[in-house]
Amino acid sequence: MNSRQFFKSFGKEAAVKIYLFIGEEEGEKERALSMILSSFPKGQKIGRFHAESGEIVAAAEVLLQQDMFSEAKVSVIYGAEKLIKKTDITLINEILDSDSSGTIILMSSSNTVPAYMKKRKDFVEVMFWRMFESDLHAYGAERFREAGRFASKDVLSAITSLTGRDFAKFDAAVNKILSYNDSKNIAVETVVAVVADEKEVKIFDFINSLFLGKKDALYLLSKVLGSGMHELQIFAFIWKEAERIEKYVSLKKSGMSDSDIADSIGVSASGRDEFLMRARRFDEAKIKKIFISLGNADSAVKGGQIVSDHETIVLNPLVEIVEAALF
Repeated sequence: MNSRQFFKSFGKEAAVKIYLFIGEEEGEKERALSMILSSFPKGQKIGRFHAESGEIVAAAEVLLQQDMFSEAKVSVIYGAEKLIKKTDITLINEILDSDSSGTIILMSSSNTVPAYMKKRKDFVEVMFWRMFESDLHAYGAERFREAGRFASKDVLSAITSLTGRDFAKFDAAVNKILSYNDSKNIAVETVVAVVADEKEVKIFDFINSLFLGKKDALYLLSKVLGSGMHELQIFAFIWKEAERIEKYVSLKKSGMSDSDIADSIGVSASGRDEFLMRARRFDEAKIKKIFISLGNADSAVKGGQIVSDHETIVLNPLVEIVEAALF
């Protein structure tokens, strides 16, 4: 089953002895783990073992001890995909087969089931895929709604921009906003103020947001300026990307395919999809508008019309470029 199915069905089915959590989304995995652990009585001892640190031997010593008077054991084994030695596999199978080992949760960062588990039928497998932005937004909207608050799409986008597609950071950001602000309608400014330190915004985050026409570009610009980067440095990055998109528009008009254009411009294979998403928004008139705003900003920056306080971002000459890209 996937993580959504797990969260929906947990507690409604018979008790499970062995769980296998696989996938890259560590934040969701920890949330599911917390749900399982909270279902046990308070004070229940929890064993945590790290297979990558060679603790599987210690796990076996603890879990295979017979103690008919103790409460059911609960153990979490991290790095389950690291168990590849024959001796380790023998030990983990002994643990899983034992009646005395209680509930076992195997945690794996791999997207595939470990070889030693493939023949077993006595465990519940849960896949934790990396969450899409839309999934995070749906989760965030529900959290705010449950707390009697409202978060717009712009607010949710701002949280994602500042935390990345990391569920644990996203969830922590929502908790911080709910803790530090009691307004019914959450404002983007609140998100920026409260969650600003959750992710170091890089210049490339801003460039991508700018040319995709996202409304959070202004806030990302504020973060980049606040990190100490000079306007002329930011200007150079914007100009370079605008030139690439201008070439795309020109070559596209001549009938060249997207793939051939990307090769001609020198776009790397890893960044090709993102570049094409940005470039396809523009035609000759729209990219010309960007260059006009670049010219105006260049004159203002070189003329000394710079607002050094990044908190008064609306007065910065680079803002005109952001506004030109919002169409």
